[in-house]
Amino acid sequence: MRDYSAILAERIEAFGGALATLPVVDSCPDSLELEIQAKASKGPRVTPAALKDEIASAHYFTADEGVYGHETLNSESVSTPEPQGPLGLLTICVLKLRNGFTVLGHSACASPENFNWEIGKRIARENAERQIWPLLGFRLRDELARPVLTDADAAADLAGTPRPDNSTAEAADFLASVKACDLSGDAPCEACQ
Repeated sequence: MRDYSAILAERIEAFGGALATLPVVDSCPDSLELEIQAKASKGPRVTPAALKDEIASAHYFTADEGVYGHETLNSESVSTPEPQGPLGLLTICVLKLRNGFTVLGHSACASPENFNWEIGKRIARENAERQIWPLLGFRLRDELARPVLTDADAAADLAGTPRPDNSTAEAADFLASVKACDLSGDAPCEACQ
């Protein structure tokens, strides 16, 4: 294993120590969430917990296992799996959401020596979860854009009458008051004049 801090120190010294020091960023996945909670307003938003709640199941496999499974299920000539071949280095995560929708993430390893099943699964899952954020954001925005149902609206709905302050109520009153129009075109009705 290479000591990257020593390599970095050598490179900084090679440039005469002229490289600016970068601020230390907490790479903990929860650090951004904590910062958002501390600084953001208290309006509705998609949270990591909401994202996790949407996931019904997670399925992991390598592309090699996927090909082998496909060939086996379809009674094709089954190739021998090559765990260290190119397809064996591609880890796939399929997340099935509560509503049945699926998202896919993957992790590709260039060198067989660096392949690690657990790390590949984690990266593939993170990539799949990134696809859920915009879906949940759209759902939340859609919910926020819906008109609010008032008590008066609910009472009108239960009674089967038009909602108050609704233009459809005026249209319904107008249609009820109008006599049938002579559609032959010979004589316009009172409302059409």
